[in-house]
Amino acid sequence: MLELSVDVARSDHRYDILIGGFLSGAWLDIVEQRVPAKKYLAVVDSRVAELHAIGQAAAERPAWQVVHSEAGEGRKGLSEYAALCECLLSKGIDRQSVVVAIGGGVTGDIAGFAAATLLRGIRHVQIPTTLLAQVDSSIGGKTGLNLAGGKNLLGAFYQPELVLIDPAFLVTLSQREYLAGLAEMIKYGVIADRKFFDRLDAKAVDISRRDAEALEDAVAHCCRMKADIVGADERESGQRGLLNFGHTFGHALEALSSCDGTVLHGEAVSAGMAMAADFAVQRGMAEPAEAKLLKDGLARHGLPAGRIDLDRLADRRMNWSEAMCPDAIKAALAHDKKVASTGLTLVLPRTVGDCRLVKGVPVAEVAEFMSEWAR
Repeated sequence: MLELSVDVARSDHRYDILIGGFLSGAWLDIVEQRVPAKKYLAVVDSRVAELHAIGQAAAERPAWQVVHSEAGEGRKGLSEYAALCECLLSKGIDRQSVVVAIGGGVTGDIAGFAAATLLRGIRHVQIPTTLLAQVDSSIGGKTGLNLAGGKNLLGAFYQPELVLIDPAFLVTLSQREYLAGLAEMIKYGVIADRKFFDRLDAKAVDISRRDAEALEDAVAHCCRMKADIVGADERESGQRGLLNFGHTFGHALEALSSCDGTVLHGEAVSAGMAMAADFAVQRGMAEPAEAKLLKDGLARHGLPAGRIDLDRLADRRMNWSEAMCPDAIKAALAHDKKVASTGLTLVLPRTVGDCRLVKGVPVAEVAEFMSEWAR
């Protein structure tokens, strides 16, 4: 078992990330030992409960109660959040209880936000079951809901007490969900670690086959990077902003498809990284060869790096070149959390392994670029 720690300087909060095999039931003992409480409320993705019987194991213990949650980006809204809070209250949750989120990014976000806000704050534990959640969303305390105007517009920074990561969950992921998580993994290499990017590229075949050793090593590396970044910049006032690489473009793609699953979050981020690289070239920040290196790397992992890839993912249900007109893109970008009166803050690469925060980028410029990119 590998143990990492997140030390959040600003809030003086420390918690551990454990990576190992817990599915046999050991996770229950670990949670009870490390986060003692009289009552635990496990919010479990229904599909995960079906595949791994993890909810059943919790329900057999007297201190535990289980709530099933439906996954999918369309389930991460106010009505689902309110229903979850009412359910937790009906089960007798109090400020001494612990919420345990077991699922992918949607489950982690909605359960984490419920913990952050219900009774003005309840301790919570994250047990991520998708690759994307294991390397990114479960670590760092970002919780959030989608509103009609865009993704994650309602949320809070609320750090967990513990994160448990078991790569065995990844065996049952669909190939599409698995690849979507790889996009977030590749992101770490592009923003600050060229050697890691190269290592992922060299092991693309092993990783695509979900080789246990290669995967566990890569997951651990991403967790270390995320822990270091969050510890130094919890509220995204500086370097943590680099973790948004590809997200401004990607969130706009998700908004244009109504966040209905036409494009998964990781797929949108992958296309967003490709756009960011091309935009950096257009602005004279990066050489075309660097953008090609990044896009070739994404393609080798089966991830979208061009408009034709988006067309394939959407299964022709939508025409991206028509959907991505400048006005529609401007409307999507206007609700981005990183927009200000002076413009957007973008993460743009100078080279693979060296990204910079660029502030004050005009929304109209980005919209025109994205529209042209889609053609």
